[in-house]
Amino acid sequence: MREVVFKVRGTVYLAEYEHKHGNDYSVHTTQEGAQNWFRDIVSDWKSECVDPYNEFSLDELIESWGEVTGHTEFFNIHELELQK
Repeated sequence: MREVVFKVRGTVYLAEYEHKHGNDYSVHTTQEGAQNWFRDIVSDWKSECVDPYNEFSLDELIESWGEVTGHTEFFNIHELELQK
């Protein structure tokens, strides 16, 4: 993956995915962008999953991810105000 650098003013959203192998992070300029990153993770997981989770939407799974994973994985979004 190549590094992308650009200037941002205001607020960024640090998306954090906690799992048994450590933490993964992704920085976004909007909260929706951070949420979309979680949707991609859950969508990949769901494509390999069988019942009972196929009936749930991605957002429903994200909302209850701790319960789905036996409280071993978590999603967090940290809102970070940048220095002016």
